[in-house]
Amino acid sequence: MNQKTRRLTESALLIALGTVLALLTNYIPFLNLPYGGSVTIFSMVPLIVLSYRYGVRWGFFSGIVFGILQMAIGATTGVFAGAELYVVIFSVLLDYLLAYAVIGLAGMFKNKIGSPFVSVGVGALIVCILRYSVHVISGAVLFGSYAEWYFTESGFPADVGASILNSFSGTALAWVYSVIYNAMYMVPETVITVVGAVLIMAVPAIREKAMPANKA
Repeated sequence: MNQKTRRLTESALLIALGTVLALLTNYIPFLNLPYGGSVTIFSMVPLIVLSYRYGVRWGFFSGIVFGILQMAIGATTGVFAGAELYVVIFSVLLDYLLAYAVIGLAGMFKNKIGSPFVSVGVGALIVCILRYSVHVISGAVLFGSYAEWYFTESGFPADVGASILNSFSGTALAWVYSVIYNAMYMVPETVITVVGAVLIMAVPAIREKAMPANKA
């Protein structure tokens, strides 16, 4: 098998694995937030492996492919139902394409930090922060109008919600809402992803294949 075929085959398998791991979340209700977003079971780790093995450009492309698959799955479950066209378009661009594409940048510290464990861990942490930032922007711009309603919902602590509503309004309230809401799943998702990336790099066979010079 030549290098190009091997890379395509490995990428297809790892993207499929990440997709399956993300789908498993559907069977664990408490990992899904009621208004979008979920904590997945290491679904980002395969993309990080691809970035570390084949470089950030290939990882970025793989992230876009993964995002398209997530978008297609979301569409079949009615995630865009009732949304205005501009909301659908920008949500696709931000929450699916860009948010997952940045995960493919995780290999940016390969050959820059001596320890593969530290480099993959730092890379995973930074791209998760980037993904969180994209979701925060999307949430504030596209869904900020739900902020006041969200902070008065029975599931949100009443005293905290009242304090936030007394302190913020308008655009500021939309950003506070998005920061808090997206942190509810992205903080645990980040911890799981960083730990998973470091653990997978501890597997000798994977570490040896990931260590050749990055050509991206």
